[in-house]
Amino acid sequence: MATTDGQGLGDRMKTRVKRAIESVVYRIDPAYVSYRARRDWNHAARHMPREVTSTFDAQDWETYWESGRRQVRDLLDLARSAGPLGSGLAVEIGCGLGRLTRPLAGHFERVVGADIADEMLKIARRDAATPNITYELLKPGERLPVDDGAADFVLAWTVFRHVPRSTFENYLDEARRVLQPDGSLLFEAQVRERGPRPEPPPY
Repeated sequence: MATTDGQGLGDRMKTRVKRAIESVVYRIDPAYVSYRARRDWNHAARHMPREVTSTFDAQDWETYWESGRRQVRDLLDLARSAGPLGSGLAVEIGCGLGRLTRPLAGHFERVVGADIADEMLKIARRDAATPNITYELLKPGERLPVDDGAADFVLAWTVFRHVPRSTFENYLDEARRVLQPDGSLLFEAQVRERGPRPEPPPY
């Protein structure tokens, strides 16, 4: 038992040291944030793509894809509850494997799925492709690959919880740029309901 507890303590200490070092690196080189995110998501795409892009529906591929169809129906119902929703162009920020992108293509004339991880996009292009979907790689600070005012709908689902504030702000600015005046942005963000509101960690 003592050995196990000692190992647990050692692991916790390693994690704290690693976080402290990374916090310093982030302040010295802000580009490291993007590098680390891209590295981690590419690694996840190679080793556990379903688990990291749909934790509760990752048992098998059939369950995974069906959860995307179900979720898109619910999300579009939510978007339409705020007003009419066009059917021209939809943009998904952080599309991952295309779990939501593919069913979006059944509701819009054209869909652009954008992600920072090229390994995710390889799987999406292989397993979630339709003629009206384009998958695009996002690089740090890049604009979304969409013209100003061209999109009816922008979706970022379970994406902003993983990014620093500056990236979140950039994506919101980009969504505003690409949306038509009556377009809709639908995103999810985690909100602390109790206790003090902490600043997000640097990463």
